[in-house]
Amino acid sequence: MSVEQDNEGYRSFARGGITGVISINTLALGAVLSRLPDLRNLADPDEVFLAFMAWISGVVFGVLAWLAAALAAQAHANRATSREKFVATLGYLFFLGSLTCFAEC
Repeated sequence: MSVEQDNEGYRSFARGGITGVISINTLALGAVLSRLPDLRNLADPDEVFLAFMAWISGVVFGVLAWLAAALAAQAHANRATSREKFVATLGYLFFLGSLTCFAEC
């Protein structure tokens, strides 16, 4: 496999993963907004605020995961193995953070 094929694999993985993370968190926001009139009477406003904060954090983590994946792909293309491993690990942590935020919504 060439470096360009490896790099395209990273890009492909990053696109799919980040699209999934942002979609999941967007769906969580949609669920909260669609139930907002009911939540006004049933839920504490602080809980609704925390749900919005979890959603915002999830999207931020998703974007950071995308950035880490792009940097890992760049490091891979430049054969900077130690930097690639470090940034890829950060990307996985950001991805898991985003999924955790979804679970908190």
